[in-house]
Amino acid sequence: MKEAIDWALENMNKKGIDSPKQHGFIDLVRRYFNENGIDHEPMNFQDVKRYLPDKYK
Repeated sequence: MKEAIDWALENMNKKGIDSPKQHGFIDLVRRYFNENGIDHEPMNFQDVKRYLPDKYK
């Protein structure tokens, strides 16, 4: 999960996302999982919040 979130944080500005709380961030996390063939459960912001750096919580 941490790698997926780090990837999403690195790529969110390219997709016009300014904050992990913004719509679309979780889609980037899902995209990382899908592109890397990693099965995952449905998720929402609360599921990823604990893995975010403090400045985004």
